[in-house]
Amino acid sequence: MYHAHLYFDHQSPAQLEIAEQVVSKLKMNFDLPVGRIHNKPLGPHPVGSCQVIFQENDYSELIAWLEKNRNGLDVMIHPVTGDE
Repeated sequence: MYHAHLYFDHQSPAQLEIAEQVVSKLKMNFDLPVGRIHNKPLGPHPVGSCQVIFQENDYSELIAWLEKNRNGLDVMIHPVTGDE
């Protein structure tokens, strides 16, 4: 299992709008668990973020989609290891 975190400047209304658009398109294109958009730093995430959970069999397609559709947002991808 993996997480993809979309990051945006939580102090920028324009960045929040971009994040909302990317998340909306992501939900339309993939049947994956997508978390809430956090419009403030949360946990180890220093800016606004949204998390997508996906499996190894979704990796190639999702990463390719994010590369084309992230609209300038930063994306962090990591495996879920169970070791916080």
